[in-house]
Amino acid sequence: MVVDLSSHNTNPPGVFDGTPYELRDSSDDRDEEALAAMRAFVEEFEVRPTAEAWTAAGMTPSEKTIRRRFGSFRSAVARANAPALVCSPTVPKSSTAIGESRL
Repeated sequence: MVVDLSSHNTNPPGVFDGTPYELRDSSDDRDEEALAAMRAFVEEFEVRPTAEAWTAAGMTPSEKTIRRRFGSFRSAVARANAPALVCSPTVPKSSTAIGESRL
């Protein structure tokens, strides 16, 4: 979209002879910034973000903004294509530890 800045100028016609200024669709830019922030969260903490973890970490944009822009926090995580880097480790219990816990 191109905007003629002279149409927004209170000076008489002809005083401002600037060239038209092209406005970007910043909506797409903000979406990409939010998705990049999610990828940065994964890189820093090595886990996929949850809404609670996102808020606790003080990440921006806010969890509410992400839900509003993407429909849900989970759909934003999926759209960010952030891989799950860390799985919860499962430690097998030995038969001795299981037996002692019953005592």
